[in-house]
Amino acid sequence: MKRLVVLALLITALPASASTARILAYEDAWPTWSPDGRTIAFTRIHAPGNRMELYVVDTRTNRVTKLAQNSFQLQPSWSPDGTTLAYQAGGAVYVTDLHGVKRRVGAGGAPAYGDVIARTRNTQLLVGGTVWADHVIGRPAWSPDRTTLAFRRDGGIYTTDGPGEDRLLVGAANPGDPVWSPDGAQLAFTIRDEVWVASRGLVPAHAIASSRTDASTPNWSPDGGSVVYTWRGGVTQTYLSGRSVRLHNAAGLGAAFSPQSDVVAWAGPRPTCPGHVSIRIQAPITGTCEVQGTARADVIEGTPLWGDVILGLAGNDQIHANDRHTDRVNCGPGRDTVWADRSDRVSGCEVIHR
Repeated sequence: MKRLVVLALLITALPASASTARILAYEDAWPTWSPDGRTIAFTRIHAPGNRMELYVVDTRTNRVTKLAQNSFQLQPSWSPDGTTLAYQAGGAVYVTDLHGVKRRVGAGGAPAYGDVIARTRNTQLLVGGTVWADHVIGRPAWSPDRTTLAFRRDGGIYTTDGPGEDRLLVGAANPGDPVWSPDGAQLAFTIRDEVWVASRGLVPAHAIASSRTDASTPNWSPDGGSVVYTWRGGVTQTYLSGRSVRLHNAAGLGAAFSPQSDVVAWAGPRPTCPGHVSIRIQAPITGTCEVQGTARADVIEGTPLWGDVILGLAGNDQIHANDRHTDRVNCGPGRDTVWADRSDRVSGCEVIHR
């Protein structure tokens, strides 16, 4: 989230006269596997305008389908049979199939799909139309048998089996969202820059990793023996013993195990254009190296790294590719001005500054 705030501040600090539209590279984030391990839901973040889009990608064909959009995180949650997704948008929770046919569930957000969809409304935890708990923050999680909800408050991690039955599992200031292990015996979550696990009465809650700045919500391996997450140091798998293995040195937002194997999907830079963040398994399966303008007069910014493919469309565009790396620029129609490096491949541009 800190990265999104920084991007927003950079955008709003620009003069209003700079352009009618400012175009930056989008970022794909927060991969979430379907129960059968064939499809990944993810969020595409467009920093200008704070627009976020919900997509799914078929991991066998890499076919990408847009399902919804919002001005904030959509927080998708898969149905147990993997045929639909619940998500939040515009102050309400919706359910959509994989073709984008949707229905409204009710007011609120942070859905958790079980036999019944749980959601938060203000600070209430709702299951269907029934209030199960108050003073709830963040996103709840159903246990694998779909009988118990875990959730967080400012003072710790809680579980509940029904209205008024909430129990404190571990006290901690401002913990992250809890996630159940596949057998339902433990929960993983973050506390400040640490990754924690806790169980219901078996093993005391304890940290298994520390100094993990900006760690994402942990995700369990199918065997329940480890968790994976992104943080400022990359993508890391941490075992319950406390041993950690860094899987990748650079990462975006979010990582997840397939529920059917030890394959990890994560948000990370594309090898050929590392300023662009895609969902990856090994090679990227979403996104491109393109930064594409609109039919209006745009200011189009390349990333600070190499390999961008910058495409201007109609309109008199201003294109900035002078980042001391090699990029490709195609200005397209209109009277366009480009600031480029001498090594950049530039075409269709009326005014070129090198």
